Amino acid sequence: MQVNHSHLPHWQTLKLILSSLIVFNFYLNINSDVKYNYSILIEIFDMVLIPMFVFLAAYTSKGISWNNWRAHLAPAFIIYFTFQTVSAITLYFTNNLSLKEYILFPQNGVWFFLAVPIWQSIFLFMPSMMKNKVIGILTILFFSIVMAYISVEYWSDITGFSSIIQYFPFFVMAYFFDDKKIVWMRQKAFYLVPIISILVAMYLALQEKIKLELIQALYINTFISYLLIYILSFITSVFISIAIICISSSSERFVKVSNNALGVYLIHPTICFLLLTGLNWLKLEIGLPLLILLTFLTIFLALYLANNPIIHWFLNPQIRSKR
Repeated sequence: MQVNHSHLPHWQTLKLILSSLIVFNFYLNINSDVKYNYSILIEIFDMVLIPMFVFLAAYTSKGISWNNWRAHLAPAFIIYFTFQTVSAITLYFTNNLSLKEYILFPQNGVWFFLAVPIWQSIFLFMPSMMKNKVIGILTILFFSIVMAYISVEYWSDITGFSSIIQYFPFFVMAYFFDDKKIVWMRQKAFYLVPIISILVAMYLALQEKIKLELIQALYINTFISYLLIYILSFITSVFISIAIICISSSSERFVKVSNNALGVYLIHPTICFLLLTGLNWLKLEIGLPLLILLTFLTIFLALYLANNPIIHWFLNPQIRSKR
């Protein structure tokens, strides 16, 4: 099967859409009434937005070498420490800043930029016979899911770096896919998307009953029962991600804007903090229409600021290596 790359999703545009939905999800979570009324939507966002970012990071860097890895290591640290420090400023103004919070708890998803080179190095260390065989990848996936469950249950309160372990299974999933498989899925989108939508809807509607049945069936071993529940949630996230990939646009029409997708991801927390502080000062009631307006305003401001040469450098640090 020859791959026509115009049939693949435009990954940068997809990243921009994901970043924009992360902004919307951020605002949905600040209002308790809205959060309750749209809890299913928030749950879906939580299941798919960051996992898809992880998947895309793995998929677009599968052919990375040690030389490429070293070249991207310093920029990753610059991005992390820059925006972790920016987030610390907002923590200071809300009286939540502490040395422990700054060191052990990456704010607003900046852990992702340290996680990518860590995940890449794991696969670079692996022997080819393991990472290039389905059985090898399945083995890695199983153990990564077990470790992800342990990190969520036992380590997330100790450090935010547990997210590096929590989302690693989605990085592993990218190694089951290549361009040919993705083109094939997109060609079958007319059948796949409705089937996946039905399965996901059924799971979300019955998840509490499924959890109860598993816990009662395996009441002697609670670890196994909750691990199975976690695996079901993971599979659901993968299914939703596949559906999104199937319907994602291939157009490069918005390539200039979409190249600043990480700008929306990294800058939006600061903009959200400033806008919400202003609304709180004005004592305005925050409902869904206002949250939607705030989302669009935040995305616009983030894209505008991302075009500033100084800010853009910190979003995408370019370091010239010495010859």
